[in-house]
Amino acid sequence: MMIVVFQNIIAYSINMADNLMLGMYSQSSLSGVATVNQIQFLLQQMTLAIGDTLVIIASQYWGQKKTKPIRTFTGIALATGLILGLIVFILTTLFPREILMLFTKKESYIIQGMDYLSLIRFTYPLFVLSTILMAALRSVETVSIALKVSILSLIVDISINYTLIFGKFGFPEMGTKGAAVGTLIARILELVIVVIYLIFADHKLKLFAKIFSTLQKRHFPAFFKILWPSFLSNTLWALATPIQTGILSRLSADAIAANSVSTTMFQYLKVITIGEASASAVLIGTTIGENKGTTKVKEYSKTLQVIYLIIGSVLGISLIFPKDSIVISL
Repeated sequence: MMIVVFQNIIAYSINMADNLMLGMYSQSSLSGVATVNQIQFLLQQMTLAIGDTLVIIASQYWGQKKTKPIRTFTGIALATGLILGLIVFILTTLFPREILMLFTKKESYIIQGMDYLSLIRFTYPLFVLSTILMAALRSVETVSIALKVSILSLIVDISINYTLIFGKFGFPEMGTKGAAVGTLIARILELVIVVIYLIFADHKLKLFAKIFSTLQKRHFPAFFKILWPSFLSNTLWALATPIQTGILSRLSADAIAANSVSTTMFQYLKVITIGEASASAVLIGTTIGENKGTTKVKEYSKTLQVIYLIIGSVLGISLIFPKDSIVISL
């Protein structure tokens, strides 16, 4: 479970690294990028719903050691995710200013946001595909590769950010656009490594062996029946944060910056809970697939509830005392 949680935190940190490093560059850059990253957060939540649906279904087949249906449902998830990523890409390409004006009316923030969005929009389909592929691996209890890839991507992103945002080592000072370059390269690297791993190193899924050959109409209703409640819930929940940002943007620049800090902390905590839930889905799904009975499922569920209560309490308490230091550091 902890590997999944850490992987989610690190994956989310790739975009948050842009916020934090641009905060040292200028407030306009920070606020512009923080505004754009509301789109990333919304896309992330919708993508996680697709990935979690895949995990719920695929882990049950993994419990039965049946990989053919897993490849089938992974194909459906990838097709669904790609459509989603392309829709967001097209909307941010055609209406970048209109979308950013939903969150802020300040022209300097919109200009910085559009500079960032002009490149970062290319990461949306890449992010969706890599996230779903990692979910497929997670459903067959292969989790270490996702963590390693996310760590490498974060290191690459931070290194390029430092070089291009501030113009170090003889490179031009690109500011906001430099942060976008770093994230784009990190996302490309992330997807390439995962695909290479699936082709040459994975011996469980054999994902690219006839992935779409078994697709039938009956598979789609089964997938979307589980997907739509989670997708709707995640989307509505994710919309709350951009709406709050849009409201606060009518107040002042300081309100936007303060909201960016608090939102960052909230989203990190949410990512932790999402990682816990995803790990639980694998455990429960595999148990069901192995036909261990409802008694074992209930036993695991009660244990997980206690673990999550403890983790939630520790996280809540840990934010009370160092809150001033956290705000200052962000």
